[in-house]
Amino acid sequence: MGFQPWEGGFLGVLVAPWFMNLVILPPETRPALKPGEKEVIGFGSGDYEFIHNSREMCGPYLACSLFSPMGDFSSQLQAVDVARAVMAELFKPDHRAETDRAAEIRAARQAELAPPAEAAAEPSRRAFLSGGIAG
Repeated sequence: MGFQPWEGGFLGVLVAPWFMNLVILPPETRPALKPGEKEVIGFGSGDYEFIHNSREMCGPYLACSLFSPMGDFSSQLQAVDVARAVMAELFKPDHRAETDRAAEIRAARQAELAPPAEAAAEPSRRAFLSGGIAG
């Protein structure tokens, strides 16, 4: 829906029975990242996290999940209307405060990359049997 030229490539919304994604088809000159790598891209309405991927038929692309699964939609027409609204509102800065998730996305990504917390040390036998009174 609404694919349009954007930064040398194309930007639009892909509506499928199981998802709705904001999709960027980058220009051939843009270096492609490895499939699965994430990139945050800013628009007037906020910053959005895209995942890089590639398909044999279309080449590299970036996808930002908007809805998945599509159970919130009662019809295809309703999903198409939402996709059109996404494209109409994406570049409007007056939506930034309401939809800016950059801090949330950054925190989630940092949590993913953080080393696992160390498990608490098991209490000694003496501490266990004495209920912790005998350190």
